[in-house]
Amino acid sequence: GAAARDLFEEGKKILERIYAASPAALQTLALNAYGWKIRHERFGEDYRVWQRVFAENERRPPAELAAMQDADVRALIAHVFEKVPYYRDVMRERRLEPRDIHGTADLAKLPILTKDILRAQLARLVSTDFRPKDLRKGNSSGTTGSPVTVLWDLRVEVANNAANWRARRWAGFDFGTPYASLL
Repeated sequence: GAAARDLFEEGKKILERIYAASPAALQTLALNAYGWKIRHERFGEDYRVWQRVFAENERRPPAELAAMQDADVRALIAHVFEKVPYYRDVMRERRLEPRDIHGTADLAKLPILTKDILRAQLARLVSTDFRPKDLRKGNSSGTTGSPVTVLWDLRVEVANNAANWRARRWAGFDFGTPYASLL
């Protein structure tokens, strides 16, 4: 928990001091190595798997997609009941078991995750499977009010990259094509 997070942060600070004290050539080498690591993580084999999944799914009949979504929801609910304290408590309060959620239509049995809940329960919304070093942290833009902190892992980042490049491909951009975005 907190001790591991503190140790990780201290390690980051040490690496930053080493980087700052290094000659420019070594800094360049370190940046290139880090860039290669990020590219490999975000656009490696898992990225290619997601690209294939998205390509296959966009051609599936709606009924088949709905059945897949329902199966995925059942698996997700079983996971969060076992591994995510917030959802386990919410489901117990509502006297729900994973078997009570059969698919997307049953998600209405659970409360909507509001920004207030997200702010108050962030730590309890993280699966106990995750180690602090596996999580990435960011903030929403706050365009609809005040920003919220969000957490994700590498798998989400990779799937998001694959989805974004799939959409860019529809617009005629192949992977790696330079482009500008206004967000």
